[in-house]
Amino acid sequence: MKPLAAVFLALALTACAEITKFEKSDGTAYYYVDCENGMRVLETCSFAARRTCPNGYVPVKVAPMSSSSDDRQFSRCNEENRDRQEAGEPLSTCSRTIHNEGYFACK
Repeated sequence: MKPLAAVFLALALTACAEITKFEKSDGTAYYYVDCENGMRVLETCSFAARRTCPNGYVPVKVAPMSSSSDDRQFSRCNEENRDRQEAGEPLSTCSRTIHNEGYFACK
């Protein structure tokens, strides 16, 4: 009986989606829920957002953090463009990856 209780407890602890809150410098907040975690079997991302924001929520698009590989590639591309500009060569298009899965803000 104890092994069954341990399994049930483990499933219960992983069933609810974990919400991470971020605060912007202007005082507004947005949230992130890991929608790709297969262990979140009992709660969908939209339910987790509704649980966090009872008055409704809106999806938020977020640029990558400065420590992410996407942002480092963007910075490297801009540096290479400065070198190209000084050499009179054509510039490359530098684009940031925008993350839009799992980020939301309360209404």
